[in-house]
Order: sequence, then C-alpha cells, then structure tokens
Amino acid sequence: RSIIEAFGAEVVLTPANETTDGAIRKAHQLITEEPDKYYMPNQFENENNVLAHYETTGPEIFSQTKGEIDVFVAGLRFMDEDIYNQITSDPDIDKITPLLAQLAYDPEKQGGKGGFINYLGIEKSYIELKPNVKFKSGGWFSAENANEAILGYEAAESEQKSVGDKISIPDKDITLTIVGIFERTATQEDGAVFLPLKTTQRVFDVEGKLTGIGIKLKQIEKISEFEERLYPIASIQVISMSQVKGTILNLVNSAKILIMSVAFIAIFVAIIGVINTILMSVFERTQEIGIMKAIGASRSDIFKLIWMETLIICTLGGIFGSVIAIFGGNLTELLVRKVMPYAPSGRLLLISPDLLVYSFLGVIIVGIISGLYPAF
Repeated sequence: RSIIEAFGAEVVLTPANETTDGAIRKAHQLITEEPDKYYMPNQFENENNVLAHYETTGPEIFSQTKGEIDVFVAGLRFMDEDIYNQITSDPDIDKITPLLAQLAYDPEKQGGKGGFINYLGIEKSYIELKPNVKFKSGGWFSAENANEAILGYEAAESEQKSVGDKISIPDKDITLTIVGIFERTATQEDGAVFLPLKTTQRVFDVEGKLTGIGIKLKQIEKISEFEERLYPIASIQVISMSQVKGTILNLVNSAKILIMSVAFIAIFVAIIGVINTILMSVFERTQEIGIMKAIGASRSDIFKLIWMETLIICTLGGIFGSVIAIFGGNLTELLVRKVMPYAPSGRLLLISPDLLVYSFLGVIIVGIISGLYPAF
C-alpha cells in the first residue's frame, strides 16, 4: 500500500467485514460513476484465466499435497470459520482440516537480504490428512492456543534452529518456542513455520477466519456430487483434484499405450532373435544331429532336444532380465526423485511379484513359440 501511494495512486479502502465482495462492489460502483477514469480488467470473465488455473494451479496443488487431498476449499482471501463447521458435517468426508496461511516480511532473513516467511496455522487433523508429514524431532503443540511453533525441515536448517529455541514474528509482540521440526517432505511447506490455528488467528488479528480447508473423501467416486453441494456457498473457491487426477490419468494411459506398443515390438524382435539363434545352433550341429538319427534317435527326440534348449535359454534370459529390472527400477526411482523433488510420495516404480510372474510366463511363452520352427 505504501509503495502504491508513493507512486501517487489513490487507495480506496472498503470495510474489512465486507471482504473481497465489498471491494468488487465498490469497483463496479466507481466504474459505473466514472467510466472514463476507472478501468477493471474483469479477469474472471476471461476463459483463459480459468484454463490457466486448470493447467498450472491445479497440478501444482496436486504435487504439493502429493495426491492426499481430494478437494481444496479456498477463500477469495479469508473465509469464515463457520464454513468449516458447516462442511465438516458432510457424510461423504473422511478427513478434513482447516488452514490459515499468513505471510510476514522478515528483513533479517537470508543473512540480512530480507524475505517473506510463510506462517501456517494448523490443527492436529493436518497430520492425519497428510501421513507423509512426520517429526524429525520434538512433537505437537502443548495446547491449541500455545505460543509455540513447529518448523519445516528447510526453515529449521536455514535458520539453524532446534527444539527449545525461541523465534519471533516480525512486527508482532510475541515470542514462540520451537516444540518440533518436521522431516523433509520435498514441498514448499518445508520452508514454513507452523503454529496452532488459534494462535495464528490471534497473532495476525484474523479471529474466526481461515484461508483454506483440505478435504479427503471416503469415496473419490462421489467427488462431483460433493462439489455441487459446495458451490452454493458464497465467498469460497472449490479446487477439485478430480480434473487434475483425470489429466494425470490420461497421461498415464497414453504412456501405457506407448509402453504396450514398445513391448509388443520387443516381443516380436525377441521371437525373431530366438528363432535366429536356435536356427544357427541347428545348422552348426547338422552333423551331430545326423549321427543321432543314425544311432536311432527319432524325429520327435530331435524336436524335444531343440525345443528344450530354446526353453532353457529363454528361462535363463527371463531370470537375468528380472534381476536387471528390479535393480534398474530402484536406480531409476532414485534418479527421478533427484530430478523431480516434488514427485508424489510412495513408490513411483513398483515391480510387484505378480508382474514378475506374468513377465516370466511371457518369456516362457515366447520360448515355446520361438522353438517350434527351428525344432521342426
């Protein structure tokens, strides 16, 4: 505000209790009264604005929450805590947590360069909703309105703080005791300072206000019905993970089709390769096969011998390939997580016993098919 006024701009304030709706009404009033003097971009009437959120904001929220939240409800700036109480009673909700995010500028941050600190007011349900969040040291707040803080992994590392140390909030007359430090989650929350929700509301003078609500449903299939029940609530934004997940699933399905195509080509090449190898082996042993026939070996005996050799080669190849797949998959996951620190939690590449069995059976079938022509 000070910077805007320094450039000569006139700041028109609306009552705080009218929230963003009051500011929008005032803007429309000014434009109506003096259209030549005032202009409003009307960004929410621009279709590309919605598309930008769909393509960027949604995937970002999905990666930050690691897929553990189905619906995120956000206020245009703040929402009344009563909305949280209203939503909590919905029978389709499995877990729900209120959130209050506040930024404060700290001139001493980053060695005196200055920077913003993200303060996040949470309740115990936050940990229940996000099981990937674990304590590196310390534990939970002693009370719901305690002057205590839990630091994200990077916040603790950059400030060289540990459990028991004291921190303060810039321009706020309060000292917080650090009671816990979270393990690294590879999200932006690693740099946050977590406070009890009631403490955050009191310190930042926003009693009874929230900035967001994280929700996990009992059945993801009911997400559309759940969204419809939320849309009539005024002054909130409903960000559903269903569309984001749908986009990701489309990408996954496309990748599966590509992988299946490559797999079929690989199987075809493998069959040709095995046939060629066994044929060369048969041609090189034509004399030995002739001697075997001369001493009484039947055509079926020769067929069984060559066919069994093919199966043995394919079986050994299947075992060797499975070992490479297991070690290669683990190595690939390590490399992916280094390149993509915001990748979802859990295994990215999972080679299950069932997959190994099916792959091995596939190799045996390839061996059976490949051995028919050379054996004849």
